[in-house]
Amino acid sequence: IDWEAGRNVFDRHLLDADWAINSANWMWLSATSFFYTYHRVYSTAHFARKYDRSGRYVRKWLPALRRMPDEYVYEPWKAP
Repeated sequence: IDWEAGRNVFDRHLLDADWAINSANWMWLSATSFFYTYHRVYSTAHFARKYDRSGRYVRKWLPALRRMPDEYVYEPWKAP
């Protein structure tokens, strides 16, 4: 998904949306502009594991993953 899709959602739903700040933040987090140190790019699997080890949030919103073992809930393509 392109970073612009996320920016557009935020622009539509934030009450205090600022186009320039929102765009810059989305570009920063997607590593498409402003810097070249990719160690700061967020891994969706790593970030989620850090704050929700059991996958409670994912299991709530993705019924297909409700019975997935904890170690694969954030990377189901690695499941045997």
